[in-house]
Amino acid sequence: MDVTEEQALVAAYRVIYGYWHTTNSYDVSVLLSEIKPVGRRDTADPGMWEDWIDAVRATLGVPDGDQFSLTAIEAYRAVYRLLCGRWPDPDVDEHARQLLEQFALPDPETTPTAHLWGDWIAELDRMKGDA
Repeated sequence: MDVTEEQALVAAYRVIYGYWHTTNSYDVSVLLSEIKPVGRRDTADPGMWEDWIDAVRATLGVPDGDQFSLTAIEAYRAVYRLLCGRWPDPDVDEHARQLLEQFALPDPETTPTAHLWGDWIAELDRMKGDA
């Protein structure tokens, strides 16, 4: 399944929101307030959109200016990269650490089986159905 960078960010927001709803983590709520999609190619924190595109490009190995497309798993890996960039310090709260662990893939060749992978695919499917 191919997705756009916008669809992937909306799916990430929805999955992370669902996780936050069960934890009420302060660090996760701050992240949500920053990555909330507020329009086409924009987030509540304008710098976060650029961070997102940087994470996508780094995941794909695509230089600035080059066009790209994402598969669902590449987008999922880009979300993990974004989260790691947002929380490089291990002193984030327990729920933020757990969110990172839920998005982590132990092996680049592994298809995710974590709980959030199912949520991720469900959100992408929902968006594809809404289009």
